[in-house]
Amino acid sequence: METNSNTNDRHSADFHLSAMPKGSKDMSVPQAVSSPTSDDDLSVGLVASGNSKSWDIEIDQTLDGAERWFAQIEGPSIYLYFEISNPSVVKCAFEFVDRHWEGRRKPGKTRSKQSSSSDMEVDFGRLANLPVTLIWDDEDNDRCFFSIGEAAEAKIRLAICGKELKEFRIALKHVQEELADEDANSAS
Repeated sequence: METNSNTNDRHSADFHLSAMPKGSKDMSVPQAVSSPTSDDDLSVGLVASGNSKSWDIEIDQTLDGAERWFAQIEGPSIYLYFEISNPSVVKCAFEFVDRHWEGRRKPGKTRSKQSSSSDMEVDFGRLANLPVTLIWDDEDNDRCFFSIGEAAEAKIRLAICGKELKEFRIALKHVQEELADEDANSAS
């Protein structure tokens, strides 16, 4: 597994945001990350990945010790690496984005302001002790956000919109398909 000095460093429990230079494709998987609950190093390996143009999404799993999963999401102006409960959240996130993407421009389709929060957001994981939630915008149906922090007091919101949202959706689909293939292979 290849690493570089940026991803081989110990990651703190804090999140990291960076604007990657245009054309950058540095998606090497960290060999060790700090556990949000301890100072012990974790060894992780790549389980699935997907990309589309400027988006790369990878799912990592611990190689030893307690089974833990991590998502690495990199886009034109977003880099997130956070823990997920299990790989099935990728399928939930893809179905969420796909449902809203496909329904966003249907004639006569209007969104009720009373839409349930379960229809407008999906829990994706945790960054340290903060929830990472994918939220569909209730004002612009061509945009969603990664929200980091409790919904009422989100610490940060990162928007994905327009053609970038389309590419994010495709990358999510590729990861979800790879995870489904992995499940099918392990079941047989």
